[in-house]
Amino acid sequence: MSSWMRIAGVVLALAVGLFVAGCGGSDEPEEGGTPEETVEAFFAAFEDQDAAAFCSTLTTASQEAAAEEEDADSCEDAAEKGFSSGDADEALGDIEGAEVGEATVEGDTATVAVTSGDGEEGEFPVINEDGVWKVDLG
Repeated sequence: MSSWMRIAGVVLALAVGLFVAGCGGSDEPEEGGTPEETVEAFFAAFEDQDAAAFCSTLTTASQEAAAEEEDADSCEDAAEKGFSSGDADEALGDIEGAEVGEATVEGDTATVAVTSGDGEEGEFPVINEDGVWKVDLG
């Protein structure tokens, strides 16, 4: 497994306790959107293995870290490497039945509650960058 996928996995699997499925809608966060919509878009993009949409949900620092960890030219290149490694397919098995809950917002940071299909609860970190909520893997 690549380093950046492990970082994402640690944030998702340990801090959050699960991977969460997207609940439909756009795979990219929009200005004025909510932290919950961003988390949904993150997981929808992961599920679709859409590198551009996946990276668009990440903070700038998380995008840079992903590219650096994979020795790639961009976050998108790093995501493509991760998706093609087979590790993403394994992770997709962990997202069934999960739900994105409500966010707790404190200024430009938020945590989004998530619940796995087996009832395990956790929180997902999100930061507002220039009016758009982004997932923070750092």
